[in-house]
This record gives sequence, structure tokens and C-alpha cells, in this order.
Amino acid sequence: MMKKNPLSQLAFSAAVALIATPIAGQELPVQAALIDERTVLLMPTAPGASDFYGDSAFYVESAFYGESAFAGIDFDISLEQNLVTYRATYLGRTYTAWADAYGPAARLAFDPAERRFREISSTVAVELVDYDSLDLLVREQGAVAGKAYPQLGFALIRLGPETDPARVVELLGVDPRVISAQLRFEPELRRPAIVRDGGNPSRAGSDTRLRPAETKESPSSDLSAYPSLNLASDFSVEITVSNRGLARSEPATLHANLFALVPDENTADPDDRRSVIQSQTSADVPAIDGKGSPFSVDLTFSTGSLEGGTTYYLQAVVEDVPDGSEEPEFLTATVTGFTLDSLNRIQHVCVEPGRGGTAGVTDPLLAQQWHLDNTGQTGYAESGGVSGEDLQVDGVLDDGPTGAGVKVAVVDTGMEICHPDLADSVEAGASFHFDALDASTDPEFAWALRMDSADPFNYDPTGGHGTSVAGLIAGTANNGIGGRGVAPDALLRGYNALNSSSQFGDLFSSLGASDLLPNSRDVDIYNMSFGGGGSRPANAHPYLERLFSYGVNDLRSGLGAIYVKAGGNNFDDCASLVRLINERIGCISSNADDWSNLPYLIIAGAFNADGRKASYASAGPNLWVTAPAGEFGSSRPALLSTDQMGTDRGLAILRDDNPLQGESVVNPDGDYTGRMNGTSASAPLVSAAVALLLETEPALTWRDVKHILAKTARKIDPDIAAVEETIGTITRTLRLPWTENAAGYSYHDWYGFGAVDVDAAVTMAGDYTPDSLGEFRQSGWFEGGPAGEIPDNDGTGLTRTLNVSTLPDDASIEAVLLEVDIDHEFPNDLGIHLVSPGGTRAVLNQIYNETLALDEPGNLRWRVLGNAFYGETPNGDWQIEVFDAAEEDTGDLEAWRLRFYYGSHPGEAAAVAAAAAAVPLRVGGWASGSIPSISV
Repeated sequence: MMKKNPLSQLAFSAAVALIATPIAGQELPVQAALIDERTVLLMPTAPGASDFYGDSAFYVESAFYGESAFAGIDFDISLEQNLVTYRATYLGRTYTAWADAYGPAARLAFDPAERRFREISSTVAVELVDYDSLDLLVREQGAVAGKAYPQLGFALIRLGPETDPARVVELLGVDPRVISAQLRFEPELRRPAIVRDGGNPSRAGSDTRLRPAETKESPSSDLSAYPSLNLASDFSVEITVSNRGLARSEPATLHANLFALVPDENTADPDDRRSVIQSQTSADVPAIDGKGSPFSVDLTFSTGSLEGGTTYYLQAVVEDVPDGSEEPEFLTATVTGFTLDSLNRIQHVCVEPGRGGTAGVTDPLLAQQWHLDNTGQTGYAESGGVSGEDLQVDGVLDDGPTGAGVKVAVVDTGMEICHPDLADSVEAGASFHFDALDASTDPEFAWALRMDSADPFNYDPTGGHGTSVAGLIAGTANNGIGGRGVAPDALLRGYNALNSSSQFGDLFSSLGASDLLPNSRDVDIYNMSFGGGGSRPANAHPYLERLFSYGVNDLRSGLGAIYVKAGGNNFDDCASLVRLINERIGCISSNADDWSNLPYLIIAGAFNADGRKASYASAGPNLWVTAPAGEFGSSRPALLSTDQMGTDRGLAILRDDNPLQGESVVNPDGDYTGRMNGTSASAPLVSAAVALLLETEPALTWRDVKHILAKTARKIDPDIAAVEETIGTITRTLRLPWTENAAGYSYHDWYGFGAVDVDAAVTMAGDYTPDSLGEFRQSGWFEGGPAGEIPDNDGTGLTRTLNVSTLPDDASIEAVLLEVDIDHEFPNDLGIHLVSPGGTRAVLNQIYNETLALDEPGNLRWRVLGNAFYGETPNGDWQIEVFDAAEEDTGDLEAWRLRFYYGSHPGEAAAVAAAAAAVPLRVGGWASGSIPSISV
């Protein structure tokens, strides 16, 4: 058994309580607080650079340094080479976090449950007696802004950098207008689902990491760098460096270069350009704990010598010099930038290019858009794909529908609403730029007053992610330029929540919970081509569940909004450990993203032009359908779509393998890209397909849409084989082949119910009776048991059975949620299978899932969603199998439980009953001849 957290037994009568006990030096005012119903220890807030007077180092050292201890945890805070250093020693191990002494104020907590430092959000959540009192509360607390989401039952108050959130929560907790006030952890940022394609440090999101370790004894670190610009006249950039790996990283150096591209006079090709550095600086990066708190540093650049009308790029490179080496080792890189107008102002709005299309003229890129009609064409890559492996959209292209009038929100980094191939599809006045709102209320954003709140322009010139997403959905058809979208007459709007300064709240405002600034409640489809890092297991926050539950129950006049989300691009993205089997079963599952384990979303996988899973696409039990996305556009085709306008802005601007490079006939102005890929690309194709369904039958509910997609999906890659591995003495099936469940649905963890078949789905929608799936219901938790030890390195594993008998006889499963409590030294070893009463097996957690690579022993409570049981009955005996695939590191299954989401599907209950009577329970996790006995 693992050691239990000594803080888990503490109870607090107030939201925050002072509990510091000094042991040496100056007393540290450590505070205990409850966040997400567990106890954390708040560190004293380090002053930011704006708080310093005179000798800032002296101020920090004299007023901030100290030591204290509580509940077996020793803390100390010190100043080391201009870094505020936090240390917590707990159960014999020391955890470290760092903050730039000259940067923004750091607000950290030590979380004993996860054994790491975490950042406290400057946004607090409040539940109010009357939400009309919010504005007054915001003024009284000196907050920057507040927004109420009364339909979700809470409001968010955003505090300034100088305000202590713990103190505000304490004050609000005794305010009679406040029902509750809660501190929050800073949530993991949602980022565009860009594929990490190693080998080119010039592209944002790429790296050339060393191959991770192959043994648990020597796991790797894995650094990533993300810049965030403050675009003043002398602008600064905050660069955050995080470590997704297990091992603590070595100290490193961050180099930041500001450069422009100019014609290369050394070549005869007028398109060849070279970089000219305008300014550069560097900073030290300390050793960062694996999967711990990231480190952020502010770097300032002078822009006084920059020329107007020019685009500049900022590259951040992290490298170190290994012991015994004279050459630096590249670790990671990222790029951002900005464009100056003729008056040397940062471009914040979409500038009409003065060019457009001609109605009735064939689009020049259409013939190469293989996702619409795959004839084996190359898409400007070196080789083509397999004929017929596409969206099956021939009938729609000939006869429609076109998505007319269906409203689609691109929730992303922004969108060029004046792009010549998008402008006709953009819904007038419906888009929103969140930082433009901040500029009107927050003096710190005064530099951004030129922003237009209805123009979600992305200043970053290295890839207009949202613009490329939008083109796949509703690029204008038959206007003689570019290509076309799947639903060219849909109405687009862009929300730039991913690039906003307050992402958490702005995502709520973008996804249907806001009726003012912006009004997002009148959207039909929300496209979410983004994800979280998935470096640690996490469960969807209750507020998030409220948001999506509200969206599917109340929006579209009660029919429910459609939420389409990218499934992830992490199949081959092992950060800490890699075994040979990872090449066949993947590194990070699609269930690593907590947002993707909710039944209200359509999670999209991706396939390539050969009709097989795209090399990067995450696999998992929560995928619903898959759609084209392609590979990387050089040797094998990606997708062709709209891009940021101009030859100095765009997705492949800093690459030498741009598929459209030199294709001046079809891309004369640089407005298109041939490198759009990832589940970022497959998700908008699913969104566009849904727009066609809603035009065909506007009365479809959100569940009808999911049902039609599942019913009509095409079994792609039909002969894909199972993957087996001997664990101990037992041969275990790790990846299942296509499996037909007891309700007749075929499912595969790589493809969900299969590839979207647009023509078949539109045909079914035309004959479908809307809202025919019965009432959507959510069960309570069904508790499984008993607890038991998980055998080490044993494919037999631990099996437990749970009988469900109280749900309606005609209940048809729409999703199953499994929650496990596991106490294990290294849960990355574990595989989790679930078998339904109808004998359907699902791999709910793959062994060696990088998300569960945690080296801090403790209790893991984790929820994962399974879709393979769709249409089956929930009543009967369910079996969970938990097995350990590697030597050493042991633990227990302490508890498990199931929750069912269900309706009553016509005809399916009888089919399931007949199948259950004819087919005995299948125990398919073991290879033939090696089935062990079942223990209960």
C-alpha cells in the first residue's frame, strides 16, 4: 500500500486559514486553502517588478525570504541569481519552483495530492445571491473585470496583478451577497492542435528532442517554450518554459532573436530570402521539475529601429551544453511575431487586401483538395494517396446542401474576416476579439486600443490557425481563387479565445454561455480545434460540465448546440519514456485531454490520403468519428486551405518545405497553405459535415447528429489487425481490431465509429425523424468493488465485476464514464479494459499512456469515457480488468464506478437483447489458449 497524504484528513471551517509555523529564519506566512475540494498550501506572493522601489533584490530578500513547516512539509523561499526559488520537502523528496524576481508577481501553491507547485489563478469564481451585484463587487475589490454566467450558476472576477486572490476570497466569503467564493488553479492553457513535427526549430510547436529513455530508471525531461507578446512600443515577451517529462531538466539558456526576412542577394531566385537579426537577448532557465510548475521570464526588445510595413519574427530557442561537451544541445524552439503598418504600429485589424474572386469560376486548388475527392492526386506533395479515401461527398458537391444559414463559431487563435476567400461567409458583426474588450477596461492594455472588438485578428504572422480552420469549413466555392470549404454557405464567426489574456473565462464566453460581448448563444456549431497538454491526468472541472450540459440542453431552442473537438496529435509524442510497443499503440491517448471525456462533444480523429490513421493522430476510446487531415504536405499530402494573407505571413512562412512554394499560378499572393494537418484539420471537416446535416434537417438535436454520424460512418482501414504483447507469461491483446458491439455498431480506437461519410449522412438526415432517441438521461454512480492488489508485470491482472440492474429495460447506452481510484507507484504501467454485459470489450486506458507517467506515488482518481458500447443495454454484469505491464512498481485498485448516459433508441433494445441471448460473454483481452480464470 502507498503512503497516504497526511493533509487528506484536515478539515477547514473557512476558505483560507493561517497555519504557518516557523522553523528558522523569517516566518513564512504559508496558508492552507481548499481548491477543488482538496487542501493546498499557498505560498507568500512574491512582489512583481512593478512593486519594486530602489534595490529590488534587497526588497525581495529582506521581505520575502524564510522557512516554515507544516504537516510534515518543510518550505523555504530564497533569492538565487535573480530567481525567487520555492522549495517544498515532502516525504523525503524536494520539489522546486522558480519565479523571475523582476517579472510578474508569482502566486504559487504546493499541492500535496499531486506533489508539485501549481499557479493560483488571478480569476476567482463566485456564486452570488443576485448577479446584478457583480459590477459593484468588482469595483469594491478593485478588480479588473467581472462577468456573470447566471445560467451556469457562477461569475468570474479577474483581479489585477497586485491583488492577492486569497485575500479577496476571504473577504467575499463573509459578504452577504456572496453564496461562495473559490480560489482556482490556473488552468492548463488550451492551445491549437498543431502537430509537433520534429526537425525544424523555426516553426512554432516543433522541436528536435532527443529520443526519450526506454527504461523507467532513466526517464527524460521534455522542455517546451511558449511566447506571449506584450505589444507596446518597446514591447516585452513573456516566455514560459515547461517540462512535460518525468526527469528534472538541466539548467539551460533561452535565446530570443527578433529578425526579419529580406531578399537573399546571394541567389538568383527572387523568392529566396534570408533572416536579418534586429535584436537579441538571452536568459537563464533553471532546472524545472518534471511535470511541475513551469518557469516564465520577461524579455524586453527595443523596437525603435524597426521599419514600418514590415513583418518581424521572434524565435525563442532553449539549449544547454551537456557535461563534457563544447557544443550546445538544442532542446526546443518556438516562433511568434508581428507586422508593423506604415505608421510603425502593430497590426491589430484585418486589412482588406484589395483583391478577390470572380463568381462562377472554378477554384484553382479544388482539383488538389483530396479530402473532397481523392483521385490519388498529390496535393502538391511528392506523392499522392489512395483513390476514394475522402469525405465521400460527391453527391453533396453536385447537388448540395451547402450549409446555408447554419452558424459556425471558430473558437481559436483568431480569424482573418477580410480574407478574400472567407469574407463572403463571415457573419457580419458576430465575431469577437477579447483583448479589444480588455483594452477598453484595463489601463495595461491601452496599447491595444486600435483593436476592433468585432475583428478577431491574430497578430502572430507564423500561422493563422483559425483562418485555416475556417477555410476548411466555409471557404467560398467557385470564385476562381483558392479552394472551397465543405459547407461554403455556412455563416462563420471567429472568437480568439485561445489568444486572449484571460483564456478560461473567454472560452466560456465563446462556447455559448454569453449573450453580450459576445453573444455566443445563437451559434449552431462550435469548432474547437484545440486541446490541452495532457501531461498529467485530469478530470473536467464541474464548471466545464455545466457549460456543455447547458449548451446541449438549452441552446438552439432546446435542440442543443453541436460541439466538435480535435482528438489530439500525440500518438507518437512520448516525452519521458518510449518502448517499442508505443510505435503500435501510441504514446498519449485521446483521453488525456479532460475536455474530451465528456459525452456532449464529438471528438474527431484524423486519417491520411491513404485511408489510414494519420501518423500523429491520437487514438482512444472517446473518439466518435474520423475525418481527413493528411500528413505534413511534403512527401505526403496534408490539406489545402486558406492561410494568413500575404507572402510574409502564414503557416509555412519559415519553412523550406512549403508545398505551395513556387506555385504562383494557384497561390499568387500567398493566401493559402498546403500544410494544414492535425486533428485541427479533421475537426472542421466534421463541423462542416454537421452544417450540411442541419441545413438538411434543422430540427435535428445534438444527439440526432451524433447518432447519424455513427450510423453512417464508413469502416476505414477495415483489415487493421490486433496488437498483442506477452506480459509476464500471458499474451494480452493491447489494441483491438474493429469490434462490432451487441447493438451492431463497429468501433475502433483509431477511428471511432469510422470515417465520416457525408453523402450517406445527408441522405439519412433527409429521412430521419428528429428527436427520436428518447429522453437523454444520466445515471448516478454505480459502485464497483471490492478493492484489490494489481499483480505486478502480469497480463492476467485484476478483474472485478459490477452488476447493474436498476436502469430502464429499454435504455440504450450513449456513453459510459469510468472513474477509478488507483494507488500505484507508477500508473504508466497500467492498462484498463472494460467489458459490457453484451461482451463488448473497450480499451479505456492503454498501457504506457504518457499521461500516467507519474513518479509521485499516491492516489489517482481519474475519469475516462468509452463510446464503444453505443446502443447497448447498461443492465447486466460489467467487468473491469486492470493489469500491470512492467516489472517493479506496484499498487492497488481501491475503487471503481460507472456512470451511464443513455436514451431509448427505437429497435435497438430488441436487437441487443437478441444478441445477448445468442452470444456468451466474451473475454477477449487474452490471446486464444491463454485465458485465465476470472476472480471476483
